[in-house]
Amino acid sequence: MATGPAQRDVPESHASDRNETMDEPYTPISCAFYDRLEILAMRKTPTTIRYRDDDDHEQQIAAVVVDVYSKHKQEWVKLDDGTTIRLDRLISADGHPLSDECQS
Repeated sequence: MATGPAQRDVPESHASDRNETMDEPYTPISCAFYDRLEILAMRKTPTTIRYRDDDDHEQQIAAVVVDVYSKHKQEWVKLDDGTTIRLDRLISADGHPLSDECQS
């Protein structure tokens, strides 16, 4: 018998044993890039994501963006294979590079 709202299953950070509270301070990404990620999630279009892993190595993955969310004052993207990437680790999505526009 449920006594409260459903808990959303939030996966652990990609490529390490760290959870979603990475040690480095979070740097907000541009509004335009965040919007692009949300559009990719709505369309469920396969895309290429380039990012820096926990060891600061550039990685590339082909996947579908399934969620863009905030947790612990950090923003994350979840991919269809379960991978989660903190948004300030992204380099590009769908061939569009992360830009400096609209950072807060």
